[in-house]
Amino acid sequence: HILALQNQIGEEDDDHAAPPLPLIIMTSDDTDAHTRHLLHVHSNFGLSSNQMHIIKQAKVPCLLDGDARLALEPTDPFQLLTKPHGHGDVHSLLYSSGIAASLHASGTRHIIFIQDTNALVFGGIPAALGVSVTHNLAMNTIS
Repeated sequence: HILALQNQIGEEDDDHAAPPLPLIIMTSDDTDAHTRHLLHVHSNFGLSSNQMHIIKQAKVPCLLDGDARLALEPTDPFQLLTKPHGHGDVHSLLYSSGIAASLHASGTRHIIFIQDTNALVFGGIPAALGVSVTHNLAMNTIS
């Protein structure tokens, strides 16, 4: 989808080459190695390596119940069970990794966040971005 959007931008503006659209993937300890391997095996699916960034979220202790008791590893009662921190980590990781500053310095004005739980959103991205730009929205969502 990213390459298709880049190509579409390039076709609509004959005077300028379309800038590469950055792709930032947030992984976790559970997914990082597999994600990097998949990207490597498939040559980043045609994207250049300088337009791709991988940021890894930390794991945090799991809560067992509504009383906020900590969950333990099933195989080790002295070890806390941990899970990736969650979707919200992307914002602090963009900042702490320097990617946000780099995007800002390069003139990037809009960022689209796509979560793995909403893969069908791709078709609505151009329209949502257009509405956001037209109405000068600070934030917009698609559900």
